[in-house]
Amino acid sequence: MITPIFKNGKVVAYAGSIAHLPDIGGAPLHSEASDIFAEGIRFPIVKLLKAGVPNEDVFDIIAASVRLPTEVRGDLESMIAANNVMGRELVKFLDEYGLDDVDGLADAIHTRSEAQTRKAIREWPNGTYSAEVLLDGYDVDVTLKAAVIVRDDSIHVDYTGTSDQVLHSINCRTNYRYAHSVYALKCLLDAETPNNEGCIVPITDEAPLGCILNPQEWTAGNSRNLIGHVIPSLIFKALEGIVPEKVLGDSGGAPIWAANCVGQRNDGTQYGSVQNFHGGQGARAEFDGLDTLSFPSNCKVTAIEMFEVAVPVLTERKELIADSGGAGKHRGGLGQRVVLRNLGKNPMNIYLASERVRHPCFGVVEGQSGSAGKVMKQGKSHFPKGKVVLQTGERLEVQTPGGGGWGRASERSRALIEQDISEGLVTAKAAKEIFGYSGAIAAAAE
Repeated sequence: MITPIFKNGKVVAYAGSIAHLPDIGGAPLHSEASDIFAEGIRFPIVKLLKAGVPNEDVFDIIAASVRLPTEVRGDLESMIAANNVMGRELVKFLDEYGLDDVDGLADAIHTRSEAQTRKAIREWPNGTYSAEVLLDGYDVDVTLKAAVIVRDDSIHVDYTGTSDQVLHSINCRTNYRYAHSVYALKCLLDAETPNNEGCIVPITDEAPLGCILNPQEWTAGNSRNLIGHVIPSLIFKALEGIVPEKVLGDSGGAPIWAANCVGQRNDGTQYGSVQNFHGGQGARAEFDGLDTLSFPSNCKVTAIEMFEVAVPVLTERKELIADSGGAGKHRGGLGQRVVLRNLGKNPMNIYLASERVRHPCFGVVEGQSGSAGKVMKQGKSHFPKGKVVLQTGERLEVQTPGGGGWGRASERSRALIEQDISEGLVTAKAAKEIFGYSGAIAAAAE
């Protein structure tokens, strides 16, 4: 949502806000849609407000097209309020410093940030650094390929060789692809400079039209994060040879695992709520990966108590999975096991988003892979994407992937191995088989 900011009758800037609404019509958020038209209501650029007055015709169309009209309107009004606050505060800032606009200030920030980024790029050796990653896709494996080309003070990422677009909503559009390309490189180059346009000017990317990272306009892409979130790991893998001390192992929170729970309450009203389940973060040169962390996104998990109020469900288990982190000098973060049970009288439709069930998260700098994810209904393996129907009392279990390790497992310190065993993060059996450890702590844990 974009709102113009005025000062002295002139547009001096635009406030922008982005939010995930509880519903956008069409098929519930998942990966099964075959084109963009099935994914929800679509609008060209349209005014929600005219001269500050709500355009009720547009709000009425939205209300008639979504399952949760009250909640959706409330969120839209919150976005409007957020933009208004930003506009008010910017005008206060301009008044305080006697400025008519922010153009000169913005140009100075952009120029300095671009210079800093180019300086950081020049510290890397020129060359082409390539990698590829194999993903589950929807029902057929997807390959992502990247060639990171460093030339003096600029970087270009070429995704030629990546798999074609698919008839499911996991296609990743160019803006989303570029954002994750830039994010990964900024982390490696200059993590301290605040993000702004100047930081990204030296970085370009491209992907062939019709591939899953540059799909045609009509293709579905609601679950684009299932592909796009892996781009940073792909770039880290390509660059582990020149900046090994900065890259992370592949992360089980890339992409986010999510369950969109939709159904009818006992009183006949509709409900809908999304719960996220994060996997383990990849390890890095200084530290083990963090457990159950969203990466590269920063999505929080809805508090269990709030989720159970919104949806007639009981969260029976939510626990770390021992041995799920990839071994290495530093261990990948652990995945988690979550068990949900339908308490309602009516069926609950759960639309799943997942990855790394067939292809686990890889390690870097000779680190090992983490454990793969898993989805089960009533104790039996279930297709990890798409729709799961839980009847009254039935259970869904998800096991999220562990993160990849960093460095050789043989170089992990004895103290860290013993700490993992004592905290239940690694079993005595795994410590012996992977690390060759059979000390007193392992014996006591058996």
